[in-house]
Amino acid sequence: MEPDRLLAYDYWANQQSLYAMRQLPQPHPANKIFSHIVAIQEFWLARATRLARPQPRRR
Repeated sequence: MEPDRLLAYDYWANQQSLYAMRQLPQPHPANKIFSHIVAIQEFWLARATRLARPQPRRR
């Protein structure tokens, strides 16, 4: 699969997940799992594009 299509699909899938998570009572354990998934995606994207490692977000 071409990188552009893969990134477009990933964006679409993340949007679908966020929509579904908004329907859940908050706070929900899925929030932590999804946050981890997004952080790892950012890490690997930075690594694949040879950018500086993204810094953890402060709460």
